[in-house]
Amino acid sequence: MNRQLAIANAFENLLHTRWPRFGRFARAVYDRFGLPVSRHIRTRWLADAIYLVMKPAEWAFYVALLLLDSDSPPVASPPNNS
Repeated sequence: MNRQLAIANAFENLLHTRWPRFGRFARAVYDRFGLPVSRHIRTRWLADAIYLVMKPAEWAFYVALLLLDSDSPPVASPPNNS
């Protein structure tokens, strides 16, 4: 699991905790469209493009987690080996 996915999962958990109906709606939309869209990602460059397109969403999810979820620490960055 990469950091982007971990943040998205933590944000989804926040939705289900704070706004259960909206969390269920968001999951239903993702379940409906996620797999069909992912079937079109067949090349490395397209996967990289999707990753970059999702970066602003990752940042928004992270900021929402920082502002709205005081119970749990934010998703940690990979360890620094210095």
